[in-house]
Amino acid sequence: MRDLLTYIGIALIAVLSAALAAPFVIDFDDWRPQIADELSSVSGAQVTLGGPISMRLLPTPRLSAQKFGFARDFGSVRAENAFFELSLPSLIQWRLQFAAVRLDGADISIATDKARLPGGAEAQFDRLTLHDARLTLTQPGASPLRL
Repeated sequence: MRDLLTYIGIALIAVLSAALAAPFVIDFDDWRPQIADELSSVSGAQVTLGGPISMRLLPTPRLSAQKFGFARDFGSVRAENAFFELSLPSLIQWRLQFAAVRLDGADISIATDKARLPGGAEAQFDRLTLHDARLTLTQPGASPLRL
């Protein structure tokens, strides 16, 4: 029994070490199309990554991207620079919670009557920062609200 626990401990240390070392070894720019395709399939939206990207898994999952785009039937988000940090405890509970999101040079357009995630899913933003951004909210029969 003691040997089994030792092997499990060694395997756990190896997995955590690999997760810490991966961002320093892997060039995520080479994987940009696959990452964009995976984000598109998970979100149900068209995700584009036009510039350099970087990812980190530990201590919290993070994604930084230049020329980020996100488009769906409820609107679109385009940003020169985008930074996303996910909440690790929420991921363990299968909830989508962003600890921090920063969009620089963003152009955001949202149709408020269609702004719902599929299947009743919810996304929570603990800290959302927009820098040099334009936000347009539209609703049928009303003038657009531009901020």
